[in-house]
Amino acid sequence: MYPIVSKESLLQEMFFSAKTTSGRLHLAKELLKLPTDVLKSFVGSKEGLSTLYSWILDSLGKNATQLLLHCVRLLVLVSTDLVAVRLS
Repeated sequence: MYPIVSKESLLQEMFFSAKTTSGRLHLAKELLKLPTDVLKSFVGSKEGLSTLYSWILDSLGKNATQLLLHCVRLLVLVSTDLVAVRLS
């Protein structure tokens, strides 16, 4: 029997392992539907901000404007501590 996994925990796991631009774009759209406190719990962490930063850099190199837009929206939602964002 397989354990039941919540949507939030599945999205969290996918966030740290998404590799393709299209996969990241789809995932970013789904993440934006989550409540802000859930997002902050993993995207707002140091590791999460680092992952998001790598997505932003990657989207700039690939001219992926939509992904960049959604990444910035995620960053604005989770960045209550701008010093932490700068350090990541």
